[in-house]
Amino acid sequence: MDGLTPEVLLGLLKSEKGISEEQLGRRGDGVMRGMVAELLYRYCNTTQRQIGGLLGGIDYVSVHQLRRRFRQKMTGDKNLLKRYKKLEARIKHACTL
Repeated sequence: MDGLTPEVLLGLLKSEKGISEEQLGRRGDGVMRGMVAELLYRYCNTTQRQIGGLLGGIDYVSVHQLRRRFRQKMTGDKNLLKRYKKLEARIKHACTL
């Protein structure tokens, strides 16, 4: 999808989920950071290196691990999958505006 910048996506996530800049750079909430990394990668045409810069300066391998662990967790957690799909639908809607 074209036209969605990382800044717009992060702004949407902040308004929808109350995610702060501090939370993005903080270790410990891998699920939330993994979700953000996955959405940035899928909808903003952002490299894993660029995502790492947005998530507190982590390297691209760590971004890959975050995304992989998030996808694995989502396959076993239907509630997490439901939350992700709901947020993804809102992002797709924002892309069409």
